[in-house]
Amino acid sequence: MTSAENWELVKLRRNDGSEIETRQFRPDPEEERLRAELAANANANLRRLHIAIESSRRFWTLRNRRPNFCRGHGMGEDAAAC
Repeated sequence: MTSAENWELVKLRRNDGSEIETRQFRPDPEEERLRAELAANANANLRRLHIAIESSRRFWTLRNRRPNFCRGHGMGEDAAAC
């Protein structure tokens, strides 16, 4: 970003009709490609992490589930054992 090659000279027209010359930043194509590649890798990592968290959550939810016969059927002390 600090390289002078990335700052091209452009002419802009103001609202009052006058023209000014200024510099506008143009990123290096290789830098843009690298940034896009890193963003794609980060997104893939987030998707894998989400899948792992969701799988773990489902595993623990199913593992800690009580059988249907223990839920709310007035089984007294037997229900506490479930």
